[in-house]
Amino acid sequence: MATTLDGVRASLNLLAAQAAEQCAAEADRLADAGTPTAPGAVFRPDRFSAAKGERR
Repeated sequence: MATTLDGVRASLNLLAAQAAEQCAAEADRLADAGTPTAPGAVFRPDRFSAAKGERR
């Protein structure tokens, strides 16, 4: 069971890292294009850095 949970946790961490990378790439692309963005659309890395069990 612990091995399964570790695998699921690793998969979720990988998905979070990929999402962060895509958000950063999109923000860079928009910045390079000079496209105005809404304040809420800006990538915020703190969304992915919550302590274990902490909700944001």
